[in-house]
Amino acid sequence: MIFNKIVGLFSNDLSIDLGTANTIVIAKGRGIIINEPSVVAVKTEKYGHTRVLAVGHEAKDMVGKTPGKNFTYLSAYYYLCTIWSHSS
Repeated sequence: MIFNKIVGLFSNDLSIDLGTANTIVIAKGRGIIINEPSVVAVKTEKYGHTRVLAVGHEAKDMVGKTPGKNFTYLSAYYYLCTIWSHSS
């Protein structure tokens, strides 16, 4: 069908692997476009609200170097599952 061919020209097929060590994103026809450590640096602010400070390599580099008790380092999979469970 012509409609499917036209829509296919403007779509991106992506595969996401939220692994325990690395998160990998693969785009159809392009291969691996993201390969980052599965780490999220999160800061807890007032009233229990959280703010993402860094992800991937940047978050991994922060581990052990960030002072204070308000910083948490989580796996990307755990963090995303927590966000999705609170949004429903």
